[in-house]
Amino acid sequence: MIFCKFLKIFSSFAFISLFITFIEPAEIDCPKEPTNPNEPLKSYVVLFKASFNPPISNSSATVWENHVNMIKKCLNKQMIKSYEHINGLPNGNEMIYDFSVEGQFTGYSGKFTDSFMINHVLTISELLMVADVSVTIKDGIRFEKRNKPKVNIKSEPTHLKHLDRIDQKNFPLDGKYSYPSSSGKGVNVYIIDTHGTMVAGIIGGHFFGVAKKTNLIGVKVLNATGSGTTVDFLNALSYVIHQHVKSENKKTVINLSFSFESKMEAVNMLVEKAIGLGIIIVVAAGNEANDACGSSPPSVPDAITVGATELNNHIANFSDFGPCVDIFAPGVDIETTGPDSPLDTRIESGTSLSAPIVTGAVALLLGEKYLSTDEVTKELIKISTKNVIKGLENLPETPNRFLR
Repeated sequence: MIFCKFLKIFSSFAFISLFITFIEPAEIDCPKEPTNPNEPLKSYVVLFKASFNPPISNSSATVWENHVNMIKKCLNKQMIKSYEHINGLPNGNEMIYDFSVEGQFTGYSGKFTDSFMINHVLTISELLMVADVSVTIKDGIRFEKRNKPKVNIKSEPTHLKHLDRIDQKNFPLDGKYSYPSSSGKGVNVYIIDTHGTMVAGIIGGHFFGVAKKTNLIGVKVLNATGSGTTVDFLNALSYVIHQHVKSENKKTVINLSFSFESKMEAVNMLVEKAIGLGIIIVVAAGNEANDACGSSPPSVPDAITVGATELNNHIANFSDFGPCVDIFAPGVDIETTGPDSPLDTRIESGTSLSAPIVTGAVALLLGEKYLSTDEVTKELIKISTKNVIKGLENLPETPNRFLR
């Protein structure tokens, strides 16, 4: 069972400092209350205000240090910075993953008992959120068995209907794909998922890609069976945020071709933090034919949430919908690169394939000039084709906007 608890802090306290320039770390006293050895461990995400661990050494920093040291000593835990181990995080009940970004937010994830959370975390005044995140990620591609055509690598494909469709307003298609010469050059696109080869091919592949000169960076979250955890995602997001913060190039886009089984405030809050730092995040709406506002991260207000259409402009029968969807893009029978060999191609369907089409379009915009998330969203809406999507008659809150 998933629960998120926001804390409203009604108490206040004051630090009285008389010529104190350095505060010694407090003596660590382990909890004296009896513990239940049979109480189960749950996966938790704990998020604090940025002031809980500021970059300078002062009283708040000591509070954070004492809190971490207490967990290490009394619970026999080991804390690592998740963004430093993106190629393989060590697993185990004793591990704590610190996904903090200095000056932005402080947080960690790990396995704890409910009792520990209640007695030793919920009491911290700088706490923003504690969330039980024992849920999995939903893969966003509808895999179907079919023959896999091989692409002719000697010529630019003009038969790729997902590209042909997005560069013109109306039918019939002209068999061409027109795009600016910059083609996303200088834009860093992070692909956070595990069907990365297919998604990457749509975003920036030479033959199938929307923005053919963009920089593609894969960040694996899901395993070979297409599943993962909230903690996996938050650690990956922390890695991208760190890369963005330290880079002089601020043209950063994240493609998220998956969703969680429900709306999770911990996920939404971290995604909003990333967007607030200037990262543009494009997410797949989902394939459950439900309201996208009911899951994360499609429900994040400032993310660009993408639904799927068929080639005939009808909303795909699997696509999620609702006011949280910002725009639609082709999502049925999309041809792209496959993972098995350099010549392997796939034809699949899903909002996970619609999202990278929009991500590629975002990269095209950023390749021309820098734009904020708000500016990108407004531009996508401005140039989109209005009121051509069929099947939205009974979904009045779903915007009728098609990518162009």
